Parts: sequence; structure tokens; C-alpha cells
Amino acid sequence: MVELRRCELAPGALGEVAALVRRVIPRAREIDAGFLAWDYARCPVGPAVGINAHADGVLVGHIAGTPFRAQLAGREERGLNLHHAVTDPSFGGRGIFKAFVSAVLEAGSAEGYGFVVGLPNANSTFGVVERLGFQLVRSLDVKLGVGPTPERNAAVQPEFARLWNEAELAWRLARPGARYRVQRRDARALVFAPAGLPGVAAELGAFPGAWIPETLPETRAPGPLRLWAGLDPARRWSRSPYLALPRRWLPAPLNFVFFDLTGAGRRLEPAGLSVDLLDFDAF
Repeated sequence: MVELRRCELAPGALGEVAALVRRVIPRAREIDAGFLAWDYARCPVGPAVGINAHADGVLVGHIAGTPFRAQLAGREERGLNLHHAVTDPSFGGRGIFKAFVSAVLEAGSAEGYGFVVGLPNANSTFGVVERLGFQLVRSLDVKLGVGPTPERNAAVQPEFARLWNEAELAWRLARPGARYRVQRRDARALVFAPAGLPGVAAELGAFPGAWIPETLPETRAPGPLRLWAGLDPARRWSRSPYLALPRRWLPAPLNFVFFDLTGAGRRLEPAGLSVDLLDFDAF
């Protein structure tokens, strides 16, 4: 019998979760107890809503939603970013995934969160959309090019966008093991990280320069090529030196999913989303 429990945030409990994540996703080598303590316990918006699945006292599944603030239809709300969904392969097909996602939704609603979002892989997309009623809003755009990305039109206001402040950004940029660089442009700053390909830097987001910690290294030339992935109705790419990458070249579908926790059945308009890579945990 599988038992669902709230994930504890003590180092030993987080170490057990990290070991399960690495066992199920071997490439997730950076995930250890320290990483999860940063992600789950130190977020300025609040502690993560994590659910563990145990069978005979052994951890066999885990999922968590990290809190964040967003502008949604003209007002500020708190929501959960769903990630780290893993199930021991020997316990697949027993309904654990549906059970622990449902538990996060129930806990998030009880604790006053307004919605849940995520970027699930292909298998998890099917699970949350077809079995749990999440909205598959759309896939993120992925573009590769040279030089600055197109400027945003400040007059265009998105329906949905993550909100940041200085404390939240400082926490996000303190991600263990990250190799962030900042390029300053007048009063704002662009944050970059290695994209995992030689000579390619990923542009993660733009923020007020005063919010960037002084300890973050600066760069004048992030890389010969730049990768941008996200959604932004305020940018126009048609005359820029950037090309959309074919979906078949991408290691993950980057599907943006949404679930309304208010009971009002709200759905997002795909054309109204503003999403940057720093909004999620890929980098």
C-alpha cells in the first residue's frame, strides 16, 4: 500500500528525496539536500508544497510546488510551480503520479494559492492534462540567434507574467551550482547561463540593474550565439537575427500547463503569456 505524506524540509528528509530524484533522473546530478533546501525552504514567497509517496516505509515517489507571485488578469496572485515529479520505476502504473499531483492541488488550494503551473515532460503532460484537467496552454518558443534579442514593447501588458522583487531575484540567482553572468544595459541587466552547447549562452531574463547582486560576475559578450526560450507577446521577432528551432531538435517539449485552484475554471489565453527561462528551474 502506498501512503502519501507531506515532504519534510529537514536535511535528512531532503537528502532522501534528492537520492530518489537522481536515481530516477541520472542527469540531475546537481540535486542534493542543499539544492532542495534552497529550492523548498528558502524561497522568500514561502516553503514548497511537497508530497512524498511511501511504500512499506520506503520513499517511492515525490513531487513539489515552489511558491511564486504572478500577475494574472490584472491582479497579483500566489501560485505554485510544479516540478521534481518522480516515481520509482518499479512502482510505475500504480496511480502514484495522479495521487501525488492531486495531493499538491488539494494542499495548494487549502493554503490559499490561486493556481499551479509547470513545464512537464511528454509523459507528465499527458498525465496532468488528460487525467487531472490541467490546461495545456502552449509550448514555449525556442529561438537561436546572434546579438540582442528584440526589445519589449512596454505598452503591451501580458495576461500572465511572473512577478519578481529584489529579494526573490537574489534567492533565485543563488541557485547552488549555477553559473550565471550579467550583462548591464543602462538601468537594466540581462542574466545569462551556459546553454549546454559550445559557444551558446542562454538568455534567462531582464531585470532592473539595481536588483542584481554585486557578486554576480559580469560579461560583455555572453557567447557567439544566444538561445532564448519563453513566451512574450511584447516582442516582435520577424526582423530579428533569430530563428525558431524545430521541435524535433529539443530534448523536452517545454509545454506550459495551468490549473486553476480557485474553483472558477479559469483558463489562460495562449497569446497572453510572458514567460522567461528564469521563471523555471531548467537553468
